Amino acid sequence: MNYLDNNGLRYFWQKLKALFNNKLDKSQGSSNGNKQLTTDGSGDIIAENKPQINGVTLTGNKTSAELNIQQTYTASDIDFSDGQSLQDKYNNGSLGGEVVIKSNKKNLNLMVQPNMIYELGLNYKIGNNSLSIYYCGSKLRNGIDYNEYQDNPESDISSSIQFTEIVGDMDMSDVSGFDTDFVEYLEIIVVGDYGDVDSN
Repeated sequence: MNYLDNNGLRYFWQKLKALFNNKLDKSQGSSNGNKQLTTDGSGDIIAENKPQINGVTLTGNKTSAELNIQQTYTASDIDFSDGQSLQDKYNNGSLGGEVVIKSNKKNLNLMVQPNMIYELGLNYKIGNNSLSIYYCGSKLRNGIDYNEYQDNPESDISSSIQFTEIVGDMDMSDVSGFDTDFVEYLEIIVVGDYGDVDSN
């Protein structure tokens, strides 16, 4: 039977200490008590519940297009008061005359809070589905994400909405590989000509 001398024992003890120093404690605190750590073939820990945007897991370098953060609406997404979309009216020939479509893109430099009145920069007619708003390519819903807002009680033409939800809170600064030049934005589309926004 072989025995370790003092040098061998010291070497063995240093290896054990290095292993213990690099291990993860079994108790990870009360917030992680029931979680299990999983490792891949090389021994690296596989994180559970990785952050996602639009169903895409945030790993490596991702572009806004890869994360489906882009203008994705079509003529089928622009609705009229009769329930038909712009595409429906085009297909069945009921557009009749010239259709005016105006759009405005506004960068969000700060988070929009619920109940905040927001100036769109375009006039629309309240109640006729002439207004469509997109946040980073995703359509916002009138009556859910925002409400049409009557600027002037004597007119049904408005250039403002009132948000009902927080918009512009996509903080990606801590996500590794995310495009740091990404700017959150609103795209406003109005079907019809309701005049220019009053600058007063």
